[in-house]
Amino acid sequence: MNTEHKAGSVDWRGSMLGQRRRLILSAVSLLAMLALVVYALQKISIQDIEASIAQAHPLWLMAGVALLMLGQALRFARWWRILNWEARPDTPETWFSLMGGQVLNWLLPVRLGELWRVWEENNKKRNSLLWIAGSIIVEKSGDSLALAVMALALVFVPLPTQLPSSPARVLFTAFAGFLMAGGLVAFRSSAWQGKVLQRFPQFGGLLSAMRPTESHADQLRNPLNWAEAIIISLVIWAIAVLTNVAIARAFGLALGAGAHLVLMLAIMSVLAIAATPASAGLPVIVTATLAVFGVPSADAIAFGSVLYVLTYGVNLVLLGLSWVVKKWRSR
Repeated sequence: MNTEHKAGSVDWRGSMLGQRRRLILSAVSLLAMLALVVYALQKISIQDIEASIAQAHPLWLMAGVALLMLGQALRFARWWRILNWEARPDTPETWFSLMGGQVLNWLLPVRLGELWRVWEENNKKRNSLLWIAGSIIVEKSGDSLALAVMALALVFVPLPTQLPSSPARVLFTAFAGFLMAGGLVAFRSSAWQGKVLQRFPQFGGLLSAMRPTESHADQLRNPLNWAEAIIISLVIWAIAVLTNVAIARAFGLALGAGAHLVLMLAIMSVLAIAATPASAGLPVIVTATLAVFGVPSADAIAFGSVLYVLTYGVNLVLLGLSWVVKKWRSR
């Protein structure tokens, strides 16, 4: 059978084959997570977890929900602004594409949400397929640089006493350098299309004949555009940390700045490497990290579970609202 990839087509079969390694890693991660959950439930009373959740302060939880919504609004603003470098996007469609992609990334370990987001946004034909795909690269570069700043901050802020200070600071410095190097790749406009094809090989046939126009190159070289994207990214991740702070305070957990930065980096790193269906590993990551800081197991599990429910519950609600608006407009 001829499996040669034809120009102008989307290589869906190749996409799924390319995700095979990630699926295997996801299955192994899921089994490990289930083993940890079974072990933890043998050591911890479910009643203690329920009691901890019942005692959570509702005002702090409401603050956490408000911060989650603010963070999503800023993610939308960042993507809208990046798309606007080329042409003004359709605002409701862009919001629906963003939320739908995030929910798909949450449900599927193979991270097809970004691919769906590009394809859905392309339906309005406001922006070129190349630029929409490239906007994801710019987003991820901004995220990498923002997380690099967080990792570098751990070199200077007080660390939890449970962490060995000198080795931890060396590790965080190396991690910051790794994130910084990844984030700076998109600055090289000459390598931009190659980066797009690396992240979205499914579009190889569609993009093979396309080249960034001079207008694209000018926008990528514009330092004001990059400054805006990076500043918004920094604010997005600062709000993500503040969200964790608010929910932790709901459980009476007064963790320091260093502990919250470590927690955020742990969540993002492990979820990126060992993705599980529906991001089910998030409560386990939170519990394991807080256990290192001496937080009681019942409180740590309660915190991780509530953070999980609120984070993805807000995403589902916002997706539902965007779908209602989309249907209303189509009438």
